[in-house]
Order: sequence, then structure tokens, then C-alpha cells
Amino acid sequence: MSTHRIEDARGRFMTIPANSTPETVMGKARELLVTSDVRNNTKRTFGGGEYSDEAMAKAKKARENTGVSLSCDACWDDTIRESGTPAKSADSAESDYSLRHHQYRIRTHSNNVLYTLLNMDTSTSSFTLQANPGTDIWRKPPTTNVWSAPISRTSTGFLKKFKSARVTFWAPWTERYDQAGLVLVPRRASSSPPTTEAPEKWLKTGIEYYHDQPQLSTVGCDRWADWGIGPLTRPVDPARGVTLEAVREGDENGVSIWVYQIILDASTGEETERIPLREVCWILADEEEDGGEGWVLDVSPLVARPEKNATEPLTAEFKEFTVVWG
Repeated sequence: MSTHRIEDARGRFMTIPANSTPETVMGKARELLVTSDVRNNTKRTFGGGEYSDEAMAKAKKARENTGVSLSCDACWDDTIRESGTPAKSADSAESDYSLRHHQYRIRTHSNNVLYTLLNMDTSTSSFTLQANPGTDIWRKPPTTNVWSAPISRTSTGFLKKFKSARVTFWAPWTERYDQAGLVLVPRRASSSPPTTEAPEKWLKTGIEYYHDQPQLSTVGCDRWADWGIGPLTRPVDPARGVTLEAVREGDENGVSIWVYQIILDASTGEETERIPLREVCWILADEEEDGGEGWVLDVSPLVARPEKNATEPLTAEFKEFTVVWG
């Protein structure tokens, strides 16, 4: 069977069938996601051969702002170019994929693939996410530290490159603390994406069902969670949902992420109003570390149903999930 090797910037690798779907490639590449730490002129033995200094220099250049490279172990030196794209050959079979929820391109050739994961803009069409009873994201002293909400469709980039994230969604809220929206997780680039273990820091914003009504909710967790909640001040058509945006902003005092409710015209879909909900300053504090490559940000749509005694999962419908890096 023909295979490709998925290799990360630290030399770890796995092999997958050459005919793997983009979804499979995405999943496997995410398992290996790390930022580049290729040392200057460091030689490595890999696949039975040794990278030349020239090849390592080209690889380092190609991996700038790149998390994962996919390549055949037999052709790495020949296919890495200064542009960071594979060389075309007469027998190449190029296929372009643009999955709506990731918007990436994979160029497949007879013996190589190059895949760029970090800092790729994400835009989706409608999808649904489901959370079982007893799922939540929450931290409260002295000991509560919960990270059990199902996380998927994550867009990852360098923290310094984050521009904005927008989500449009709605759900049939019935249980206390039912919630949906966005979750942003800043983490060190050397760390792995959180799975069941709670990350050190996170920010979530969306709708939370509290006092028998859906309310605008934002929770920032630097050490412990701080929760801000308020009523929806505009009528919401469940068929159209509510739109929230987390966006980088700056002024004479520094940079922060502002959370807004976005009011859209019912007929045109154009933005008519931005209602400020929360300014979060700590989340960008470490973005300059290691030349802007010390921290990454995971941005995901969120749904959770904390009520453990609920008999059904909560299903949220997302009309839009857009993340912009730059």
C-alpha cells in the first residue's frame, strides 16, 4: 500500500495511507501539531537518510508560521522549496480540497504532500453539535475544575495572529446552565491541545440558560473563572440565531479582545449594530513571547449541558463559525 508520512517540526511522525481523506489527514495532523523549532543547520537522521544543511535551511523557511508538514520520506529534499510548496512533476496528480470548516488545501503528488495547518482562516456553513448531560467548562475555588464539553472543529493559530472569531447559533434551552457559543484557549506552543484535562486559561462566550431564560454570557478564566451575564436586549428569531464576535482591538493603553453581540439586518444579513459585552485583557498578554511563536490559540464552537439529571443531550445549531488570522 502506498503511504505518506506525517511529520511534525520536531521530527515525530506517523504514516497514513496515501489515499486518506482530507478529514483523516486533518485529524492525524492535529495529533502532531506543534510549532516549528527546527534548529539552524541541525542534521537529523530520518527515513534512512540524513537531511543536508541546505535542506534543513529550506525546511526552516518553509515552516515559518506552519505547524505540520506532510511529506514522503524519499523525496523531502527535492520537494521543499523556498516558497514552502511542493515541486510539480510530470507524474503529479494534484487534488485541491477546501473543507468548509477548515478551508485548507492539500496538494497531493505521486510522492509528496505539504500541508499547512496553523493560521488558516476558517469559515463554515451550518452544522450541529451535541453535548450530553453533565458536560461543562467551569473553574471555581477551592477545587472545581471541569473541562468536559465536547470540543471539535477547532481553528488553531499563533496567538499574535488572531484577529477575530464569529459564531451564529441557537439551541432549545431547557436546563439551567445550558450553553453554546465560542471557546478560546491560549496555550504554550509546546503544549498539546486540551482533551479531557482542563487547560490553564480559557475564555468562553455565548448564550447560557439562567433564571429560566437564555442570557448573554461570557466567562474568562485566567486563574479562576469570572462570569458575566446579562439579558438579550434584542428579540432573537431562533431560526436565525444570535451572533457573537470576539475581536482583537487596541488603543493607547494596549491590546485586548472585545466580545460583542452582532445585530444583523433580517433581510440583508448586513451588520447594523455591535453591542459591547466584555473586554478581556489578560488573554493577549503573552503573545510576544518567543518572537510571537511562544503561544497559540485554539478557537472552537462550544455546546455544553451541565445538568447531570437531564435525560436528553443538548443540540445546538450553528449557522456560522468564522475565525480570521492575519
